[in-house]
Amino acid sequence: MTGPTGSGKTTTLYSALAEINDPGGNISTAEDPIEYDLPGVTQIQANPAIDLTFANILRAFLRQDPGVCSSAEEIHAAALAGGMVDLKGYAALTLALGYTAVEEVTSVVSIAD
Repeated sequence: MTGPTGSGKTTTLYSALAEINDPGGNISTAEDPIEYDLPGVTQIQANPAIDLTFANILRAFLRQDPGVCSSAEEIHAAALAGGMVDLKGYAALTLALGYTAVEEVTSVVSIAD
């Protein structure tokens, strides 16, 4: 999902996570900050001061066999998650701060170069 500040990206993402959440599933999110509490969802707040970066959190999640990984507002982590999730076959939901989807695709492609 992409859009400018205040466009409802976070609310939409949390709504989607709440909708697909079920007791037998495993949903993990990397956030900074955690904006809503989602019961039954593993939510970790990034803290670079102690090396708890988005990338490190997402790597740890993938060792736990999540059904869904989510990362908010961190394009590098989103690109990393996309590649890792693609290899394992998990779903990835992510947000990116931008005005158009084309902008974000261009950003992700430039990271891969």
